[in-house]
Amino acid sequence: MGRWPVKSLKTFSFTEIEDFNSIAKIEQCLLQSAKKYHLLPSQFNITIYKNAILTRHNVYRGKHGAGLLKVNSELERTAEIWAHHLASRADCLIHDPSKKFGENLFYYVTNLLPDEETMALMTVQSFYLEAYGYNYKTHHHLDYNRTGHFTQLVWKSTTQMGVGVAMRRFSGHRVNSCQPDFPSTLIYVVVKYDPPGNILDMKNYDDNVLPPIR
Repeated sequence: MGRWPVKSLKTFSFTEIEDFNSIAKIEQCLLQSAKKYHLLPSQFNITIYKNAILTRHNVYRGKHGAGLLKVNSELERTAEIWAHHLASRADCLIHDPSKKFGENLFYYVTNLLPDEETMALMTVQSFYLEAYGYNYKTHHHLDYNRTGHFTQLVWKSTTQMGVGVAMRRFSGHRVNSCQPDFPSTLIYVVVKYDPPGNILDMKNYDDNVLPPIR
């Protein structure tokens, strides 16, 4: 299997980003960056990572004719609480049952971390994977279980977001299928959105999920 070159966030074109069109390719990119930078969790700058996630959201949204998102402190606080809840339980990815805000989740298992910008790029690209094959003419709003990460990412009426990040060491003693069978660091990322996307009727999807601008 070929290896993806490690590149700065600024040198990736949108076309190149779209080459990361599977979870396997995203994982490969993260692994390559981790091999280059060898960051321990204590060296990973969460503020840089969060800012890069915001930047990347706005790049993807611009591609779909949606406005820029701004960070909201309440959303960030709520996202942090849920990320730490998941990490405290070493749990599978479970959505916040309050459902007050829109939400996307990301989970990564590692011992050495990639650089913050690559991690942010691949986090958001993992949400965007569902765009490939999305049919803007024949989609059905009840397909949100298969496409909801993507549609929330580009949802036009969403204006604010907040990111929560939690990390924890894990022993490798599994009690659920989401946990690794080796000692590692578990990373939980929660992104909250307001107004929330994925409002379940066809008109909302037609109005808020626009095809990419060519």
